Amino acid sequence: MEQVFTVDLILKEIIANLEFKDLLSVSQLNKKWNYIARKRLYDNHKCLVTITNHQRLRMERPCEKMKTLDNLISKCVNIPWNGLILRIDDHEYFEDDSSDFHYCIPQDTTVTKNLYPSIWTKLRIKYLIVSCDFKCPAGEIVKQIMLQKGDSIEYLNIKSLKRRKVFCRENQIVDPGERRFKLGNVKILEIHKNMDLELLSDVLGSAQGVQEINGKVHSNEVSAVLKNNLVCKLKEFYLMHSEEFVRGFGIVVKPIEIDVCLELVRSQPKLRKLVGKYERRNSGCTIDSYCDVLGDLIQSSSDCLEVLEIDQLSLIWISSRRLPEARRVTEIKVGYVDAIDYDTDVTTMAKVNFGRMFPNLQTVVFTQAWGVVSDSNGFIPPGFLDYPIQNVHTGVALVTMTQPLKDRLSNVVLSLFPNAAITIQ
Repeated sequence: MEQVFTVDLILKEIIANLEFKDLLSVSQLNKKWNYIARKRLYDNHKCLVTITNHQRLRMERPCEKMKTLDNLISKCVNIPWNGLILRIDDHEYFEDDSSDFHYCIPQDTTVTKNLYPSIWTKLRIKYLIVSCDFKCPAGEIVKQIMLQKGDSIEYLNIKSLKRRKVFCRENQIVDPGERRFKLGNVKILEIHKNMDLELLSDVLGSAQGVQEINGKVHSNEVSAVLKNNLVCKLKEFYLMHSEEFVRGFGIVVKPIEIDVCLELVRSQPKLRKLVGKYERRNSGCTIDSYCDVLGDLIQSSSDCLEVLEIDQLSLIWISSRRLPEARRVTEIKVGYVDAIDYDTDVTTMAKVNFGRMFPNLQTVVFTQAWGVVSDSNGFIPPGFLDYPIQNVHTGVALVTMTQPLKDRLSNVVLSLFPNAAITIQ
């Protein structure tokens, strides 16, 4: 019987049917089980260690979970989390900064290491997802990992991180020598909007070996990418305004920094995903300058762009320009505004030549757009309304639309994409 469970084919079949929590257990049986179980964990990129804060319930605090994890690791010889993902999520939406909320309060660096000795000495983290403000010692240990033991990290996803929380200690700025992250082996970096630009620049400066920069990268964050000469690694870009919640002020709108976008265009990025959304009030630029940048980004990325998400007006504008074919684009998401068609008394999507621009398009998604320009006066490019109904695109296999758009778009979708299956969300 023991020999049966050492046959790779049988082992793989058994492990393929195990829950992920069970994979952690069987990985500790022996070397062979460990190798096959961990390979499955790697292949699925599952976030296996999640230290999160259930904000509104005020329970399961990150520091408590981290302490539990530390105790568990201290008892393991073969640590199943080594090289896997550690996620720290310490977002707190309630206004409670009192220190007695946390399980273990001292945030001095040496004390934090003593609180989690096994994590600090035994755990090797390969994938790290950070979303915390370091009010909690659980976040402090993540900071120290990035500063002193980050050489093992290959994938870094920074969802929320404040520079003042990383480099300030009791209102004193940490010495510059302590600020250098050790992220030389990071291959994939995922960043999100509204990151502290100085901190982002520090991260990018220490991750010069990065191969891909993904995430919700807006014009605000691109300035740091440009500063560190990493435009060639940028794979996703959001050409739209961003919003940030600031306590005491509410939602603060950050418009598109068009000068930064023009500098990005001059660097000829090769994007895999491009998101564009124009709002007259919030975009901070004219429709002409916005569309010039959008068109130039599509043109520079025409041989590698795979996913395009834009609003209806942006699609109208780029279809009126002779851009090169984006042959690798297989999916388009369009934010549709009923008011534009009602305003012009034209079904504008029927005049967009999808086949010429995106010959290998397979999936089209229409969603109800909010906040984009709906008054078409002065925004529809000259001559567009006189375009004939465009040719059909037989390569599209799937069209998805939201329920409110069903009556408005069903007929035009059937005529433009005759071979597509239509699903309603």
